[in-house]
Amino acid sequence: MKVLVWGCGNMASAFALGLSRAQQDLQFICWNPSIEKAQALAKKLNGVVLADATHRPSVDAVILGFKPQKLSEAAPALSGLTYETTVISLLAAVSIARLKTFFPAAQLLRVMPNLAVATGNGVALWQGQQTWGARLQNLGLAPEVSEDLMDVYTLHAGCSPAFLFSWIDDAAKFASAHGGDGELSRKILIKAWQGALAGLENDPLSMQQKINEVASKGGVTRAALDGFASRAPDYIDHGFAAGLKRIQELKS
Repeated sequence: MKVLVWGCGNMASAFALGLSRAQQDLQFICWNPSIEKAQALAKKLNGVVLADATHRPSVDAVILGFKPQKLSEAAPALSGLTYETTVISLLAAVSIARLKTFFPAAQLLRVMPNLAVATGNGVALWQGQQTWGARLQNLGLAPEVSEDLMDVYTLHAGCSPAFLFSWIDDAAKFASAHGGDGELSRKILIKAWQGALAGLENDPLSMQQKINEVASKGGVTRAALDGFASRAPDYIDHGFAAGLKRIQELKS
């Protein structure tokens, strides 16, 4: 089964690597405006590079891996796709309905993955073509979601790792400002969270109960949590709302 990766950025590369790892029957062809990126990804996938975009081969699926703002510009080079081809879109804020206007005859699958799908430990939200959707189960957690919730869950799946990395960075800066070692702080946080998250998926306790297990009344943890809340109340809600607003802006 031949898969054309059209745009070899970080997310498309991670997604293709995850598919390659889980599906041995896939043969990858890589194209990118910068041929060096296509060459690098093709090497990892044991695939080939498409050097000339005007000579597009017949394939079973096309992964759209460019920026969503480039859809109108990129689509003409992919015109003429038929029902035998599935267009797999990784483009944030681009609905199935909009994809249909550019690829009216092709089967369509919209996927919102995160980078960890490369190792089979990620999240891949999807909607659309069922056969390819089923293949995503090997990438980690791959729930089928409705159109109206795709944007909300995109902030959880694709964006949230950056939120975590930002928190780790801020905590390391705090340690350094108080005479500590920022690198050691990073290692401590990662190991502490790995332990805390282990088995959490099947834990019957609510998140508030889990918090209460750690944060006893009048203790250090509770004081820190209260400090977060007093300095920036509802800051997580504000952050998610800002991200959702940006998704809506990209749609316009």
